[in-house]
Amino acid sequence: MSRNSRRGFLLAALAGTVLNVQAASTQYNLLDVYNMALENDAQLAAAQASMKATQETVNQSRAALLPTLGLSANTQYNKTSSDFTSGLEVDDNYNSHGWGATLTQPLFNMNSRFNYEQAKSVGDQASAVFANAQQQLILRVAESYFNVLRSEDSLMTAKAQERALKQQLDQAR
Repeated sequence: MSRNSRRGFLLAALAGTVLNVQAASTQYNLLDVYNMALENDAQLAAAQASMKATQETVNQSRAALLPTLGLSANTQYNKTSSDFTSGLEVDDNYNSHGWGATLTQPLFNMNSRFNYEQAKSVGDQASAVFANAQQQLILRVAESYFNVLRSEDSLMTAKAQERALKQQLDQAR
């Protein structure tokens, strides 16, 4: 995508946002528009999804420091047949069962500890990026809202000037 087409796309998206806010400004106050933006802003949703994914890596790296429990169970059907020289045949059929559990706790694993600390730092960074995205949303909404209000005031002023000029023209005639 060329720079001019990106710029055109951005301007079209911004114009669409301003028109939506313009329509909303006559019906809604700034807080209403902000709440609607919170629900529908793609940039904020992407930042939130990224933060949640990063927070999950913190949980996964912490798991390497926690104990692990392993459970196992088995069952086996045994069928044996024995023929003796005396002509006696003995069939023995039975089930054998077994189960076990293992609990493992790493006492000291420096690599896991470093990975956990690194994941916490990355998680803190992701939280800061999300907070920044929230602040950017507030700024974008406020700028758009006040630009629409300014445009409405300019339109009302221009209409008042047009009426005044028309009145002067009528008086001059």
